[in-house]
Order: sequence, then C-alpha cells, then structure tokens
Amino acid sequence: MMRTTMDVVWPPPINNPVGHAVLYWEIFCPPRVAPMLRSRGRCRSFDLETDWDLSRSASRWSALFWDLQACVKFTLLCPPCTYWTPLRASNWLRMPVEQRESYASDGIWFLLLSVAIAKYQDDHGNYYMLEHPAKSTMWNRLEVMSLRGECVEFDMCMMGLATPKSHTPLKKATNIKTNLKLFADQFRNKKCDNTHKHVEVQSTFEGVKLSTYSQIYPQPMCKAIADVVGRLT
Repeated sequence: MMRTTMDVVWPPPINNPVGHAVLYWEIFCPPRVAPMLRSRGRCRSFDLETDWDLSRSASRWSALFWDLQACVKFTLLCPPCTYWTPLRASNWLRMPVEQRESYASDGIWFLLLSVAIAKYQDDHGNYYMLEHPAKSTMWNRLEVMSLRGECVEFDMCMMGLATPKSHTPLKKATNIKTNLKLFADQFRNKKCDNTHKHVEVQSTFEGVKLSTYSQIYPQPMCKAIADVVGRLT
C-alpha cells in the first residue's frame, strides 16, 4: 500500500479526552504569542530556544505528536524558510551534492511535519495557521496546496514590522494558510497601501541583517493573533 504523509510521521491514534486541554501551540518559533495568551489557557512554544529540536534525528517530534492528541484548539506553524527561498533555488546547482541532499531532506521533513499537524488539527475540528514568506517555494508543494483552508497574502509593514533603530517600515510579503475564517479576515486587507516609505527585506540596513530581523513577529501582529485565538475560549 502507498505510504502517505501521515503514515510517515504520525503515531498510532489514541482516544482524545473530552474538551480542549490546551488552547494554543506555536511550533518552529520561539515564544511570540503564547505569553499573551497564558491567562486564557495552556499554551506552549516549540523551538530550539525552548529546547525542542524537531529535526528527524532528534526524535522529539514523536513526543510532540502524542501531546497534540490531548486536543489543542489552535496551532501556529512556522517551519524554517531557509530551505524554500528563491535564492536557495537559484543557487541549488552550485551547492555540493551532499549539501543539496541534506538541505532537501531537512526541508521536506519540516514541511511534512507541519502538514501532518495542520491536517490532524483540521480533521479533528481544531484550527491551524501555516505561515511562510509569500515567495517561498513551499506554497507550490502539493502537500500544502491539498490542505483544507484559505490562503491570504499580506505585507508585514501593515502589521507593524519596522527597522529597530529608525523604525522605518519593512515590507515583507507573507502568506498564511488557515482553516479559521476569523484569521483569514484578520490579514485579508493588509497589503501595503503605499502611504508610507519603507525598505525591502534585503541585505543590511542600519547595521542590521534584515532577513534575520524580519523573522521576529512585530507586536501588533502577535496581538492580532492573540485576539483571534482569545475568541475561541
């Protein structure tokens, strides 16, 4: 029988308890929104910064899956985007074969992990949001396109992303996919309206590497996510 994405990464099912034991998880990101929601319910952040290595070799992902079956109302998924950037694709053939194989294996693993979690959430009446840069080649993957939900593109400058020194707005085109209409509506009209000057996320600006800095969610975006999740309680 053909093996599916879920066959590859999902453990045997167990009976879920009644109700939701956990309100919010954020996976592949340090504590961002969770601190804002802890007064509303149980929340967790899964990232290297919180001692959660979710790479295949670390094997901690299996513990995460078992915990997920305790019923998590909403899960935010931000898999590493390094593997899916257009720049990486353009440099692909210049990379040594071993490095290409390692990157491909790691990137697909994190992708399948995210898709499996999103699908489990949707199948069990819970919610997910998958976030990645708009130009990420991840959005062209069949596994992502087959997820039930709606895609919305927005610009981070409309959600408060700005340089750390001069607070110049940073334009970063971003996509989300979610099965919760409230979330889609929150980001639907957030394309840059060109009423402000901004800089693109490239190279360095004011001594800061913008591609790294822009991975941090601005506070208005964290608050927007927290507000929607809070309505689920």
